[in-house]
Amino acid sequence: MSHYIVTSAAVFIPAASRGQAAAMLYRGARIPEHTPAEVVRHFLDNKLIEEVGVAAYQAAPQEAHTTSGPDTYPAAYNATSLPDSEYTRTDH
Repeated sequence: MSHYIVTSAAVFIPAASRGQAAAMLYRGARIPEHTPAEVVRHFLDNKLIEEVGVAAYQAAPQEAHTTSGPDTYPAAYNATSLPDSEYTRTDH
């Protein structure tokens, strides 16, 4: 079995089947084992992820930003300290 981690700034994994959440994974995060093979191949072809050993895979964070549920912001990334109201789009 191969194990992969994200080497680009971020990758998007679409929902593979109904009921499965899509996810945005950030640099250093694990690629889930249930990720479709064609998505993994695309990431590898474009040098967005790399294959790693079991030890490096287990040491990598599992954090992800799900895009299928309510807006959440990964606390570990501290992108901004603005209140949630600042994220509201007003151009549509």
